[in-house]
Amino acid sequence: MPLDLHQQLGLLALMLITSKGAATVSGGTFIVFAATVTASGMLPLEGLTILFGINRFTSQAVCICNAMGNGVATLVISKSTGEFDASAARAEYQRVFGITPGKVI
Repeated sequence: MPLDLHQQLGLLALMLITSKGAATVSGGTFIVFAATVTASGMLPLEGLTILFGINRFTSQAVCICNAMGNGVATLVISKSTGEFDASAARAEYQRVFGITPGKVI
């Protein structure tokens, strides 16, 4: 479906606004995407069936990336505010995994 630059930027802005918070629920991104495509009227609805087939796999990747991003953000904020305790983190790592961090198995 050919779209000019103005339509592409408008669709990008609309997708960015409507996608906030959708990555927290597996499969939620597709619902938001389908609703946005329907509301925009720019893209054909027939393409949604093809995208739905691969959404299960991409949804899992989105959830994994979201969880990793949340973990990194938590670490960055705790270090920047001085709340991070490295010895407590090492002790918890050893308790959960049973090995010392940095030790090669």
